[in-house]
Amino acid sequence: MIVSLGMAPVAWLITLVGIGLVFQQWWRVPQMRQWDVGVTTGILSGTALLVLAALLWAVSASLSSVGPFLAGAGTLALGLYASTYIGMRQILRGVYHLPRELMNAVSVTLSPGALLPLGAMLVAVGLTGLVSRRLARREARA
Repeated sequence: MIVSLGMAPVAWLITLVGIGLVFQQWWRVPQMRQWDVGVTTGILSGTALLVLAALLWAVSASLSSVGPFLAGAGTLALGLYASTYIGMRQILRGVYHLPRELMNAVSVTLSPGALLPLGAMLVAVGLTGLVSRRLARREARA
């Protein structure tokens, strides 16, 4: 359980950085006249980080469902807070002083459209890990 709780914040941060990289580069595509190598590199590196995060979540859920479940519940709470006017205003005020590209990536990553599905997925990963371990124990006893 301790290992799962320790892995959850690392996997959560890798997930958010991966989402930020993909969204930051994806938003640049309509503004460009031709495809840029930097966009391809950004999208591929963000996708690689998301695959790494998915593997970390799978390992974390196989050890204990507490880490993914708590990370998912916290992400859902943050997404619900970001969906309110006051929450989004505070997020935008917090990222206002960052450089423009970083500000765009952080504001897109911390939007309710990214946080709510991520939180729901993490809660589902935690519950799936819990149910699968219970079924395995039940089959081992039988």
